[in-house]
Amino acid sequence: MHRPHCLFLFFVFALAAGTIPSAAQDKVYQTGASEPASGTIVKVDDVNIHITLGQIGTTTIPRQRVERVEVPIPPPFNQALQAFEKNQFSEVAQALEPLYTKYKGLPQDWLEECAVRLGESYAELKEWGKAREVFNAIHKFYPQSRFKDEMAGVEAQIMLGLKQPDQARALLEPLIKNLEEEISKSKEGALGEDDAKTLGRAYLVMGQCLLSSNQPKEALEAFLRTILIFHADANAAANALYQSALVYEQTKNPAQAKGQLEVLLKEYPAAPVASEARKKLETLKVSNPSEGTTP
Repeated sequence: MHRPHCLFLFFVFALAAGTIPSAAQDKVYQTGASEPASGTIVKVDDVNIHITLGQIGTTTIPRQRVERVEVPIPPPFNQALQAFEKNQFSEVAQALEPLYTKYKGLPQDWLEECAVRLGESYAELKEWGKAREVFNAIHKFYPQSRFKDEMAGVEAQIMLGLKQPDQARALLEPLIKNLEEEISKSKEGALGEDDAKTLGRAYLVMGQCLLSSNQPKEALEAFLRTILIFHADANAAANALYQSALVYEQTKNPAQAKGQLEVLLKEYPAAPVASEARKKLETLKVSNPSEGTTP
């Protein structure tokens, strides 16, 4: 007489373990479990994953038991990556914020990249508090992140934005040293594109740190390394051109400043900093009306 009840319990546990086909898409793989829990992840917090398992309803799975998850990549994520490449950081933040909140810190490659791109977008938007919060979460949930070097450069930018240039330099100096050593060890004497972008951004932020410490000559040298050598990241190169123009203006060399701004507008007209460059060019006073000198 207890057989129907036993069959019902078997069905429930089998569905929770994922052994019965269902329309659910999210999968959570747990330590010691032969099959993933399949359902729909509703939300996560620092301790648990809350997941709906079909007719069973919503249950919780402790994070400490989770080995990995499989969450299908939603269209907004790919759209955000395309917007990121176009420097459309407001659009990136708008698309990634709900995904980051819903799946915060879950162990899957695209979710890790979601957090990194969101943090970078906040930094580009100068939302320093939000950016720092995201990167703190990345360090907590992805301690061996594959974006470690890239993140160091962005975190230095955040520290500088928070008026902490010494902390920024502490992040940048080992990063620059390690990447420069990789160049010297490379047979081609060059970095891969991703590392070259990282180094270009690092020299840009280092230049800004030096400028904030009243070291314009050293700052200019850092900016020129981004402009002339490590310019794979167009946004970093454009910003380095703008910053170098400010240094030239500050050091009473307006013709050089004019030249830098003109190069910026010619080579990177769509860069976010281009609008500031146009305004600066209009107000820049050049005593000798020459064409300026490019770097």
